[in-house]
Amino acid sequence: LAISPIKIGENYQFYKDIVTYFQNSVREPKLMVVDLKAKLYATLRIEQRVTEAIEEYGVDPVIAVLRKTLDDTVDEVKRRVEQWPDGTVRTMGIADSTLRENCMIKVNLEATVKGGELTLDFRGSSPEFANRPNNAVTSALKGTLGQLFLSFVWPDLPRNQAVLAPMKIIVDEKSIFNPSFETPNAQSMMTMWPAFAVTQASLAKFLYNSPEKSTHVIAPWYNMITTCIYGGVTQHGETVGNLCADLNGMSGGARDGIDGEHSIAPLFAPMAEQGEQEQIEEEVPIIQLSRRIMKDNQGFGKYRGGQGYQMFLTQRGSDQFGFMTTTIGSKYPTNLGLFGGYSAPTYPLCKIKGINVFDIMKNNPEKMVYTTEELMNNRPFEEATYSTHHTGLQYELAEEGEIYIITQGAGGGYGDILDRDPESVMKDIEEDLISQETANEIYKVFYDPETFVLDREKTEKARQAEKEARKTRGVPFNEFVKNWVTDKPAEHMPYYGSWDDRDVIYYGSPDKVTKGEKLKSVMMPNPKDVEIAELKAKLAAIEKK
Repeated sequence: LAISPIKIGENYQFYKDIVTYFQNSVREPKLMVVDLKAKLYATLRIEQRVTEAIEEYGVDPVIAVLRKTLDDTVDEVKRRVEQWPDGTVRTMGIADSTLRENCMIKVNLEATVKGGELTLDFRGSSPEFANRPNNAVTSALKGTLGQLFLSFVWPDLPRNQAVLAPMKIIVDEKSIFNPSFETPNAQSMMTMWPAFAVTQASLAKFLYNSPEKSTHVIAPWYNMITTCIYGGVTQHGETVGNLCADLNGMSGGARDGIDGEHSIAPLFAPMAEQGEQEQIEEEVPIIQLSRRIMKDNQGFGKYRGGQGYQMFLTQRGSDQFGFMTTTIGSKYPTNLGLFGGYSAPTYPLCKIKGINVFDIMKNNPEKMVYTTEELMNNRPFEEATYSTHHTGLQYELAEEGEIYIITQGAGGGYGDILDRDPESVMKDIEEDLISQETANEIYKVFYDPETFVLDREKTEKARQAEKEARKTRGVPFNEFVKNWVTDKPAEHMPYYGSWDDRDVIYYGSPDKVTKGEKLKSVMMPNPKDVEIAELKAKLAAIEKK
C-alpha cells in the first residue's frame, strides 16, 4: 500500500477500523490480517525475551551484550577479511527480462580486497526502469548480501547486519540498485538475486585462498523466484491472491568435494520449507500433477550442482482462477558455475491449452505422462495446443485442466567436468538424474546401458581425446580477445548497462548511450505497441511488393 507510516494499534491491540481498511485495500483480506498478527506476535516474543533478560541481568548488561555482539562481529569480519589475498575479481550477471519483454539487464560487480578492506562496487550496472519492476533499493541489496555472508561465507558468526559494517558497497545513483523515488522501487528479486550470484562467485575466489574457512567453498546457489502467483475465486467461493512456496525449493551449488543438494532451500532462508501440497489443495484450486526432479537439470562440473524439480500446474473447481509467473532465466542463465563448472540451464515456461487433463486421466489414463520432455516432445494430447514462452507470464485465466509447466533451477557446478569421478556419474545415471546422452557428451563417461557397467577404458580414451581437442580449439588469449570482444553491444540486442568502461552506459541500443554522466531512467514501450508497429512494418513491406 502506498501510504505514509501510520499507527495501527496501541496497548497490544490493533485498531479494528484501520485493520479493516487495510483488508479492504488488498486483494486477499485474510492474508493481510494474518500477516499483521504474525508480526505482532513476533514483536511480543522479542519483547518477552528482552524483558526476561533485563529482569535477570539488568538494563545495562543487556545493552552492553547487544552492543558487544555487534562490535565483536565487526572486529571478527575485519580479522577474517585480512586473511584474504589482495586483489580484484570482476563478475557480471544478466537479468534477461522485465517480465513484459526480453532484454539484457546487466548486473556488474568489481570486488576488491585491499589491506583487509572488502569493496563491492556495483557501478556500471543497468540504469533504473521508470515503468518496470526491476529496481531494488540499496537497503534491499545490502540485506541480500548480508544473508549471503551469514549463510554461505561465515555461518558461524552471530546473525546481525554488523557483518556488512566493515565493507564498502558502491552503487550508481538512478541505477537498478539505487533507484529514484519516482520509479517502481522495492526489493526486486529479478535484480537482487543475480547480484547475490555474482557476489557469491566473486567471494569464492578470495575464500579459496583463505587459510581459515567456516564452510566449504561453494558454487552459486540457484537464485530465482520459480513459483506461480495465483489469483481468483477458490472452490470455496473466496477471493484470493498469493504466491506458492515453491520458490523455497532452490537447489544448492556444488561444494569443494561435495555435490550440491537438490531443491533444498531458498538462498534467503536456509531453514525454510515449501509447505504441504495437500494442504494447499484444500484451500485453493491449484493441483500439481507432477512434481519431480527433472532429468539433466544440472549444473555440470567435477562436483555437480543440486537439481531442481519440474511442476505441472493446473486448476480444478473454479471458473475464475488464473496464474502468472515472475521469474527470469528463460533466455540467459541467472546462475553461475565456479572454477570451470557449468551454470544452471535456461528454463522456458510451457503451456498445454485447449484440454481438460482431468478428463484425459479419467477416460484415457494411458496418454498421461509426467515429465516435461515426454509431454512437450511427444505431444500425447492430439487436441491440445503446445507452446513455450519466457517466464514472465502476465496474469491469465486458466481453464480447468489446462497445464502450465515451470522448472525449479539447478545450483552451479564446481570444477572441470572431465575431472568428475566416473562412479559419481554412474550414480547419477542409476538415480535417473541424468541421461545417457549427458553422460556421454558432457562427462565423456561410457557404460553398458543394459547392465550399467562402467566402461573404464572407453571413458579414459574419450576424456583424453577431449583434452587434446581442447588444445586444438584453444587460441592465445590476445587472439581470442581480438576475435571475440566488440567495442559495443550488437545492434539487435536490447542491452542495458556498461559494456567495457563502466562510465559508459547503454540504454537498449548502441546509439543510446551516456558517458560519465548521471544515469537516466529507462521508459520501456508497451509490448503490444511494439508488436503492432512490427506487424504494420511487415504489411507495408508486403504492400510494396
